[in-house]
This record gives sequence, C-alpha cells and structure tokens, in this order.
Amino acid sequence: MYDSLTQVTTDEERGIDYPAFTIVGPEFELEEMLRSDLTNRTLGSSPMPVIFPISATAPLNSQIAVAFRSSLQKRLWQFLDMDSNAEEFLLKDHKELLTDDGTMRAFFLNPFVQTGILINESLNLNMSLKGGFIQLEETPGSHKDRYTSTSYLNWVVDKYFDPKIKGEKQDTESDWDILSSLIQVR
Repeated sequence: MYDSLTQVTTDEERGIDYPAFTIVGPEFELEEMLRSDLTNRTLGSSPMPVIFPISATAPLNSQIAVAFRSSLQKRLWQFLDMDSNAEEFLLKDHKELLTDDGTMRAFFLNPFVQTGILINESLNLNMSLKGGFIQLEETPGSHKDRYTSTSYLNWVVDKYFDPKIKGEKQDTESDWDILSSLIQVR
C-alpha cells in the first residue's frame, strides 16, 4: 500500500493527477532504519509528506486504545447522527433527494452509515489485559478496521497536533486549516 501511495495517482474519470505522498518529517518519532527505508522507497518526485507510519506493537496499541477512550470520555469527538435520522434531515434541506433515483441519496447517507458501522464495531470489541497491555479483539464475525483507523488518527492528533489545535487556534481558523499548516508541502 505504501508504495502505491508514493507515486502520482491519475483519476482518469476526472482527469486529475493526485501528487505522490511520503512520510512526514523528522518530528514524527520513527526508527531511523524504517524512516530511511520508507524514504528510499518513495517513488514519486516532490512527494507531499503526509503519511504517518505506525508500526503496531502491543504497548503502542494499548496507548492508542487508552488515548481514544480518553478523548471519547472528554467528548472531543462529535459523531454524525444515525442514518435513519439523517435521511429525514437531508430530505428537509435537500428537496432534490425526493426525486432522486437513489444514487444521490445513497451518496449523502453513506457518511452516516459508515459512522454507525464505526460505532457498532467499537461496541463489539472485547478488551483483555495481556502482559500488562490492553488488547482489543473482534467478536466472531465482526471487524475493527474503522475503529483502528479512527483510533490511530486520534493518537496521531493527540500526540503531535493537539496542543497546537487547542492552544493556538484563532476564531477564523478551522481545524483543517491548522492541520494543513502543520504538514509541510514541498
């Protein structure tokens, strides 16, 4: 996956080339050998440093689980409403969805559906302690992909961006503007 992200990607349908990506700068803690390997494997020229590589270990996954739980307890996350409520809301503000063949309605409802799946995935995780570390496991037939990607994002933001976002945010700046300013574009 990493190698694919490090080269220019062409969206033929839209006629757009997306730039190559590479790992973020040295302020992100990473073993030097891994940093060197990932940097050398970057295929595109002038790649954007936006990839935060994480090598999962039991201690790190435990830290990530604790950080995510803490941010949820502090109500730092605002999740979308249930998709059943979203449809009513969307139809009230977007009358064109009433005459839609379903494609546009599905497009607008998808983020709400995905949020519901994330919440269900998180609720279906079993927690145990192994070697003094928290370990989260899926119940049979379930997944934790959305939980993992969301909790890893939470960890990166908490560890590297949180003070900047909370401490120096101006009323006119959005969180996206602040995050974008922290990622150097070449």
